[in-house]
Amino acid sequence: MPKSKEFILPKCPIDSEAYRQLYEFKLWIDDWFEAHSAVQTIRIRPGMTEEAVYRLLPSAGNFEYGGYITKSRIRFYQCEAVRAVIQTSKPCTFHSHPTDYETADVPSVRDVHNFLYAKHLRTITVGAKLIWVWEKSRATLLVVKKLIAWAEANMLKEMLRLSLAYPKSFTDDYMMLALKNAGMAWPRKHSEWAANWEGMLRDKLKFNVRVFPRSLSVRDA
Repeated sequence: MPKSKEFILPKCPIDSEAYRQLYEFKLWIDDWFEAHSAVQTIRIRPGMTEEAVYRLLPSAGNFEYGGYITKSRIRFYQCEAVRAVIQTSKPCTFHSHPTDYETADVPSVRDVHNFLYAKHLRTITVGAKLIWVWEKSRATLLVVKKLIAWAEANMLKEMLRLSLAYPKSFTDDYMMLALKNAGMAWPRKHSEWAANWEGMLRDKLKFNVRVFPRSLSVRDA
């Protein structure tokens, strides 16, 4: 079994100014943030592995936590039942899924779309039994450019069309359409997505993906 790597913050895969310009369309949106609960802190001890750091991330049965990770701290706050508002201008963010839900260990379309559409370089999701880590590479940023270009040309008309046709689900429907035009058609069956999402995100959207168990086994301890 390969030795765990020490936790470090992600590095931008391209020149930082070029990255800023890529997301310039967001203006201040990714920087704006208002926590609706008290911000809490967990200390990261020097020399901790990234797996050990991520296993410190909190979760709850019926609501989500969200936050971000610095070199020495995890800062987090309680969010809504099925939605975490996170400060995506931070390079390393995270949120949890409610552990009581059957879908706790499967990414949502909002998770996937928002990772591409926001500035953060790495995001971690805490499920019930799994933790997964997504990180952007140069190849991912080519997908981001396609997504942004398509959204700039089509977002308003498609959001209007879908809101009239599917008023209860149009936001997710729009995100699925946007991802399709960025290179990945969303599976029609949830079971297909649940079984194949890791490979699909690597192959179609060029995510760097790592998945590991939330709890250490006796063998790993």
